[in-house]
Amino acid sequence: MDSQKILLYGHARVNGITFGSKDYEVHGSIDDSGEIVVKATKIEKTKNQNRIEEIINKIPVIRGTYLILKMGAKIWKEVGLLKTIVIFSVSILLSFSFDYILKDYITPSETISVQMSLIYQILLVDGMFLALIILLKLFLLISIAAECSKSLNFINRGHLADIVELFRFHGAEHKTANFYESNNDLSNISVEGVKKYSTVADNCGSSYYFIFLAVANVYFIFGFSINVPLLPLFLLCPFIYGISYELLPLSEKFRFMVYPSLILQKYVITIEPSKRQIEVGIATIKKLVEIEGG
Repeated sequence: MDSQKILLYGHARVNGITFGSKDYEVHGSIDDSGEIVVKATKIEKTKNQNRIEEIINKIPVIRGTYLILKMGAKIWKEVGLLKTIVIFSVSILLSFSFDYILKDYITPSETISVQMSLIYQILLVDGMFLALIILLKLFLLISIAAECSKSLNFINRGHLADIVELFRFHGAEHKTANFYESNNDLSNISVEGVKKYSTVADNCGSSYYFIFLAVANVYFIFGFSINVPLLPLFLLCPFIYGISYELLPLSEKFRFMVYPSLILQKYVITIEPSKRQIEVGIATIKKLVEIEGG
């Protein structure tokens, strides 16, 4: 294979993995008969679209805002408008909820520097957020293991199992991508080779979210009123996403920025995948590299 590495992205689905590049997107899944199915799609763009994107990608902050809106449009297309609104609303509400809860207990002190206040706030908010989702995952796994969800009318056991399956495919996606990033070659890729790699990935979307979480809470450190209505905060979020996107490359140098994300990935949103799920990841990434001419 050609040694030129493809700049790719990926995400997990309930029954599969998607890897994509600038021009192609490849979906790998397991069908009802247990066979691995891989489908490739060319991303069609007009000359005007390419020209507009080239201009946008050169403008700081705006390019990050455009990226999140583009992602929202893609989710809308896949799951519908209502679910898209719910997904983004929940993530935004979580970003501000702890500030509203803690507004009477944490305020910038005259004896504490702004920098220390910022660090304290980020650590506290991120810590509470991580604790919450870790507890949710424990509940999820215990519910499935004990089959106690049968006695809980508000939980569908099938949905819980789907979430665990999603986490396993997420682990397979990260392991496969980490193999490719480390080896720059797929000629010797194997299940055993991929299995050695971590389920944690530096460029996971969760890193982006935690930087967004920190930026979204900076206003609180500098003494802005926490009693701002939620609607203006919602309207500010695309701009905050844009700023977060510009800060993302700094995480390679300042590792503390993504530590919450790495913990989240390791203990919550990825699970060690099965051999079959790793095979899906391998088949998917091999197809993408093949059609890209790698």
